[in-house]
Amino acid sequence: MPSARPRRFSTVVLAALLLAPCLAGAQPKPQPTPQPTPAAPPAPTGPYVTQFLVPGSHFHGVHGLAFDRDDQLYAGSVVGQSIYKIDIYSGDVEVNTPPPKGMADDIAFSADGAMA
Repeated sequence: MPSARPRRFSTVVLAALLLAPCLAGAQPKPQPTPQPTPAAPPAPTGPYVTQFLVPGSHFHGVHGLAFDRDDQLYAGSVVGQSIYKIDIYSGDVEVNTPPPKGMADDIAFSADGAMA
């Protein structure tokens, strides 16, 4: 009668051979090397140069837009507390209702032209 020891040994060896490829791929992934933080640019030493990437706006946030019956565009601003009238062809802006009465987060016009 064969002994149980060789069978146990062969089972362990067979399991090791079958699992070796799986275990080889289970190694921890290498961690990325932390990159150094780029140094800040040197401070200007002469006269300062001011650059504007975007021109300033007449608005302090637009919270509502509406066209009246004559197709004039109006913009309401809560922060600016004003209602602005905008010429859509030239881009000219004028204050229609100044602060604080102009504070509006929405604008609507009735059929007779009244603004609400």
